Amino acid sequence: MVASLPVVSGCDFLTRFEQERYECPPNPTGILELDFRAISIGSEATAIFADRTITGRIIESADDQLSIQKDNMIIRVDRNSALVRLTSGGRYVNIRCNKTVFKM
Repeated sequence: MVASLPVVSGCDFLTRFEQERYECPPNPTGILELDFRAISIGSEATAIFADRTITGRIIESADDQLSIQKDNMIIRVDRNSALVRLTSGGRYVNIRCNKTVFKM
């Protein structure tokens, strides 16, 4: 008699905590790091600049894109390429950052 066992193809359902971080090289905006501890719309995300730290709300969350907003600033992140676009007023800057994902 052969017993069949369910095969677990991944352990994502066991993940209790996930954090995405984008670390940016020196750039004209002064943004150093973006920290997403949750990635659902309405959650908070932290943006660390050379001279200040802000907390914004996530306004877009998809498998390939995250966007946060604080006042008149919008920060869009391409989750695949780690390209960060900061828009403030009518000006924008693209920055290539490094992505790290921590799961527990």
